[in-house]
Amino acid sequence: MVLGDAFNRKVVIDVYLPVLVYMAIIYALSCLHRVPLPLLDKHMADKLYHVAEYTILGYLSFRAFDKGFSWNRYHSLILGILFATIYGITDEFHQLHVPGRSFSYWDMLADFIGASIGTLGYLRIRF
Repeated sequence: MVLGDAFNRKVVIDVYLPVLVYMAIIYALSCLHRVPLPLLDKHMADKLYHVAEYTILGYLSFRAFDKGFSWNRYHSLILGILFATIYGITDEFHQLHVPGRSFSYWDMLADFIGASIGTLGYLRIRF
């Protein structure tokens, strides 16, 4: 698929829209003072939620780069990890301005781990 094809209506809806919708869900959850999830009071459970959340975003991001552009698999994998991780970093900065939420380097690490798992999972399933 050439770059021009990457922006046709079907590709935008099938490939990019899931990424954008999921990012909006992450943003909405980050705006909450307290996320209503089980086991959130446990320290490690919070990190597991971050890993799970960004595993999905990493998967969707790699999928978008893989299906939306004619790049090789390696470039799509790296960009999927970077995209999801950078979004996780911006989410941590966003939480600095949300009452009851805080900035955490450990959360950013968990986001990176999740993004890596998601992209590698897509690679394993797809190829």
